[in-house]
Amino acid sequence: MPTYDMKNLTTGVVEEMRLSFDQYDELKAAGTHEQVLSFPSMIGGVKSLARQTPDGFKDLLKNIKSKRGRAAGNMKICNDADAK
Repeated sequence: MPTYDMKNLTTGVVEEMRLSFDQYDELKAAGTHEQVLSFPSMIGGVKSLARQTPDGFKDLLKNIKSKRGRAAGNMKICNDADAK
């Protein structure tokens, strides 16, 4: 169901209501409420995933990197002819 910001015309209070389209039409037809258009709220405090990882995990990655084997580019490739 959609969410609407509805203003009660008698009290002037704006409420957020979850209404079906039929319920929305009933409120509008009764004349007690009107829809108030508003901008969506901004989402704050969003951080990247890299900033949320704990320091212990970063240390673990550094440890893995320092102990890994060398790149495959340094390996010697032998042909079948060399094996004989």
